Amino acid sequence: MERNILLKKHLNENVCLYIERDGEVLHESNIRGIGALTNIYINNKSILKNSTVVDKIIGKAASVILILSGVKEVYGETMSESGFLLLQKYNITAFYDKKVPMIINREGNDMCPMEKAVIDMDNLNDGFEKIIKTLSSLSQN
Repeated sequence: MERNILLKKHLNENVCLYIERDGEVLHESNIRGIGALTNIYINNKSILKNSTVVDKIIGKAASVILILSGVKEVYGETMSESGFLLLQKYNITAFYDKKVPMIINREGNDMCPMEKAVIDMDNLNDGFEKIIKTLSSLSQN
């Protein structure tokens, strides 16, 4: 069976983010968006080291966090072109069902604000700072 099919089975209406290492489930979350992944990176990044991360949406912002955390492989049900290329640049195995030019916001009328925050970044640490600033700004609205 193809690896992406095996990984996809972990996602459902109750699980948006799934993390495993060597077949052991390390974390599951039903929180939509990049917030759950960001919280794990800030508070318990050792969970992510050498892990497999399965998420419904992987954009460039998520890719920044995943690279900084040292994941082994990533599956995104939907993955942006820029997110995929960044993962490839850092030799992280990436699978997806659907690759899109960019991640769209929840209203469906513009680029996702997280994707927009890092679209032109070159430095991963600078990208992470932009992610935190954008999350903070969005939580105040």
